[in-house]
This record gives sequence, C-alpha cells and structure tokens, in this order.
Amino acid sequence: MNESDFDVSEGVAGRVEGTRGGVAYTIATDCFDAMGVAQDCDETAASADVTSLVDGSVETARYDWSILREANWQLDDLDATPQLAGTATTDLRSTFTALRRAVDRDYILELDGTYDITGSPDDITAATGVVTWQVTATRTRGVGVSEAETTFDATIDATLNGDGSATIVLSGDYLYTLDQVTGDLDAE
Repeated sequence: MNESDFDVSEGVAGRVEGTRGGVAYTIATDCFDAMGVAQDCDETAASADVTSLVDGSVETARYDWSILREANWQLDDLDATPQLAGTATTDLRSTFTALRRAVDRDYILELDGTYDITGSPDDITAATGVVTWQVTATRTRGVGVSEAETTFDATIDATLNGDGSATIVLSGDYLYTLDQVTGDLDAE
C-alpha cells in the first residue's frame, strides 16, 4: 500500500484528516511553548495535546462491521524528560450471517486504556510509568433458535520499570515480566 491509496487532506497545521474504505480518521496536534503559548509543532515545542478519532463502518448483505476509536494524549516536557498521559477507547463490532444456513455470529471488542509514562528521549527502555487496559470481548453464535455467548473480560496493568523491563498483571491474578529489548515474556 502506498500513500496514494489514501484520501488524505491536510487542514491547518497539526491536523490530518482522511477516509479509507468507509472509515474516517482525524489526528489533531496542538503544540505549546514552555509558557503554554500555542506555537508550531516543531522541535522547539515543550508540550502538545494530541487527539485521534477513527470512525466508520462497512455494511454488506451478510457481513457488517464498525469501529470507533478515540484517543486524547498530553505530552509534556518534550525538551527534557518527556511525559505522556492520556486515555484511549476502542469499540469494534462485527456481524456475520451465513449464506445457506441459519447461522449468525456477532463479535464485540471494547478496549479502554489509560496511560501515564515518563521517558527518556535517548533510551526507550528507560521509560517508567503505568498503562492500564480494560478489555471486554464478546462472541455470540446463533444457530437457528439456539444461541451461545462467550465473553472475555480482563484488566491489564503494565508497569514500565525503567530498567528495560515491564511488569504485566492480568486481572490481578497472573504476573508476567517482559524484557523490552528481547521481547521475552516470563510468567512469575
């Protein structure tokens, strides 16, 4: 896929909008100097507010899906020790109906995240902070008049330790250590 595959229009500085396959997206960035005065988004910016919206759907005779993703982040101390704080939500839904059988399938994924990270511009593994996601996934399968539903619900807390590792806790019950350099994940 190349850049010409997207319908993109740039509005005012710091804003990009586009559409692709029934999905519209907007990313807006407002940058500020050390005194909080709005400025161009360049290497002299001390902080920034970033908002992102992805919204759309596709409907066919037998398959439909939709997505809504919203995010709001604040970036501070960009000229020293960067800090990222914010939230993001995702709602993804799909529905499928079989062609020659009385079978329907629905899938819903809801993801809510909060972010509070302090980093180093020179070493991403030196980042510290906490990221928390609440994940709910529901799959419903109907055959004729019978219906079965399966749900996954979890809270995921990831703590960046500042030493190249992260501690991940799944629903308070399962503990893992992630090596941010190698990608190795070890159960505790």
